[in-house]
Amino acid sequence: MSSKSAHASLKVVDTITIVNGPTDKKAKVKDSVCFPCEVIWDPNFEMTVLWKKDNVDMRVDGSRITVDDMTHTLTMRDLTFADSGKPQN
Repeated sequence: MSSKSAHASLKVVDTITIVNGPTDKKAKVKDSVCFPCEVIWDPNFEMTVLWKKDNVDMRVDGSRITVDDMTHTLTMRDLTFADSGKPQN
C-alpha cells in the first residue's frame, strides 16, 4: 500500500476596513460632488470598492459618474434630481 500526501498553506489576513466612508452632502442641480472612501486592506490581495445608491449598484460610466482607482473616491458630475439618494460603499 502506498501513501500519498499533499501540502497546503494558509495565510490569515485582516478584513477590509472602511476607515472613512461617505457622508451626507447637499448640492444643487448641475453641481459636482465627491464622496471619499478611505479603505485599509492587505495590498497583497485584490480589492474593489463598489458603490451603491439606495442599495442598488451605481452605474459608473467613466465620465459623469467616476470612481478613482487609487483613492476609491466617487465623483458625480452635472447632478440631476434623479441623483438624490444615499450613496454607499
